[in-house]
Amino acid sequence: MKDLIVLVPDLDIEVEKSLYTNGWSPTNASVISIDPEVEKWMWIRSPHVANALGWQDHTVLFDWLIANKFMGASDIKPARPKEAMEAVLKTVRKPRSSSIYGSIAEKASWKHCTDPAFLKLIDVLTNWFNLNPA
Repeated sequence: MKDLIVLVPDLDIEVEKSLYTNGWSPTNASVISIDPEVEKWMWIRSPHVANALGWQDHTVLFDWLIANKFMGASDIKPARPKEAMEAVLKTVRKPRSSSIYGSIAEKASWKHCTDPAFLKLIDVLTNWFNLNPA
């Protein structure tokens, strides 16, 4: 039996409305729905991503992704991020490993991430804990 994934548009907005209606303050509650595909967050134009994947030059890597139809020339990241990552790893003959994700997370800046859920998470944590993200 296949896993069933149900995507509910604006689920976080609906849950937040319910919380606020039931007495929660917007300054004390926030809902963030995160797409579980981690590869979606990994694709940023950074030499750290290319190096972690075994590619020498991130510009050439993104040209390869465009040439192999994983993304369009004006796209920020591949439409099928997991497939793109697997294809890159197959091309460079590098096995998939958690150390790849660790290396990217350690070295690549989150400031280049464009995922709305991730950006909301950063904003909520920054506001709740009076942080000044570096």
